Amino acid sequence: AKVAPSVSSCPDVLGLRVRFSPRPLDAQASAADAALLAEHGGDAAAALAAREHEIATAIVRVTHGVWAPVRGRFKDYISRPKANGYRSVHTTVLWGSLRAEVQVRSEAMHKAAEFGSAAHWIYKKRVLLNGVG
Repeated sequence: AKVAPSVSSCPDVLGLRVRFSPRPLDAQASAADAALLAEHGGDAAAALAAREHEIATAIVRVTHGVWAPVRGRFKDYISRPKANGYRSVHTTVLWGSLRAEVQVRSEAMHKAAEFGSAAHWIYKKRVLLNGVG
């Protein structure tokens, strides 16, 4: 017989989602943007993805400076997206005596996670339609 898990057995009881919107690249106005574009061979999408990753990891560094990170609880789905295209950075921190999972992603990543190909409900629908699971 299955036994329902107790609240005390839940590893994460708090969740925090941090969403950000990077400013558009402007090689004419910013030497840093021009350098980023050059580094990515003029590919604006790749340069923007690199900027998003840089911002997300900076937010995680600040988060780890405020709250103690839980060892082994860091996942970078921006550098290595899931097969369905899901992109985000996850970490778990101690918030007092509680664990909190923090998800950091851009607005574009959030829209894809909630409404696009990475949306959990779409994944579940595919699983049910294909009889897998």
